[in-house]
Amino acid sequence: MVRSLYFLVLFFCCVRGYGSGLTLSLGALTGTDLNIRNMMSYDVISNYPGDKTVRVQGKLQFRNTRHSVSYTAEIVLRPGVNHMAGRNIRLQYSSPDLQRLLESGMMPAGAYEYCVTLSEQQRSQEGNGQQETQDCVFGNNDELFIIELDYPEDGAKIKEFTPQLVWLVNSPLAGQLQYRVKVAEQQPKQSKISAIQRNNFVLDYKYHTANALSYPVTGRPLRAGQPYVWTVDAYYNNILVGTAAPWTFTIVTDSVEKVIPFSRSYYDFAGSRQAVELQVSDTVKLKYNHTGGAAKIAYTVVLQDKGEEKDVYNSETELVTGWNYKDLVLQRGKLKYNKPYLLRFSIDGKSYKIPFRYYNINKL
Repeated sequence: MVRSLYFLVLFFCCVRGYGSGLTLSLGALTGTDLNIRNMMSYDVISNYPGDKTVRVQGKLQFRNTRHSVSYTAEIVLRPGVNHMAGRNIRLQYSSPDLQRLLESGMMPAGAYEYCVTLSEQQRSQEGNGQQETQDCVFGNNDELFIIELDYPEDGAKIKEFTPQLVWLVNSPLAGQLQYRVKVAEQQPKQSKISAIQRNNFVLDYKYHTANALSYPVTGRPLRAGQPYVWTVDAYYNNILVGTAAPWTFTIVTDSVEKVIPFSRSYYDFAGSRQAVELQVSDTVKLKYNHTGGAAKIAYTVVLQDKGEEKDVYNSETELVTGWNYKDLVLQRGKLKYNKPYLLRFSIDGKSYKIPFRYYNINKL
């Protein structure tokens, strides 16, 4: 775990409210990994001759998110130094998911701000009022080592157009995490971090639960000779907890695949938000989660020609309950090289059109 902690301490060591007899110091948190177990490790100095009842309010806010931890309590301060650690103060969490995450010893990734405010009643000739004393600590939680990329290795030269992306996870919550896999092109003289942060993604795959992903057909086809940068974000119930340091890879091959990046993984057509043109030579590979009983589904292969659709042939396939992985063998003798087609069918009253482009591998 790598965490960078920046702190602001006024008057060199502490903060004292104007006209107040209290001095608040968060100096004990300097250089520590801030968490819910040590966030009360600070001191309050009371310069009053007797006991003083004050309200203490603390809030740990994770920036650019809705996630926070806070507390409010009435406490009695003795004259001199008062240690806040060990006091029975109840923490309030913005969500149960955040509570479970923090209690596991992990923190959301990114910048945070921790502020403590002391409020006391003051009496003067002008009347009663409230005096506040506040101090804040600012930091950044960079969970660089919760995820480590594994394959393709950084700078690798590979031959697969649909590579298996693999990463390692070092977390007690590994079985409960979801992952966002991001791939982008890297331009000449561009750093890996700049490429993944600024360039459009050719793949942005979310809510993945395994620590490996075969490059899906929903991603933009990868091109030979183009360097790519990739990384993985880890989420615990939509809370970002870590990001892998980005790596690069380049596809280099003299095979047919250098010309045509064939679609080799199963396409989840019902779960895809936008249509993807599959690149095929002999089969169309589809997957579908069927909730009904066993059934036969008729489908039609349709040629798209100058804005018109022409039926080429009909066929059928069988579905069973649950996930179906179908390899629909094409009648290649009826298809034309490098022409756009549609696979048209209906399931449970819903119509689908899956675009694909046919290539006769013997002509390449």
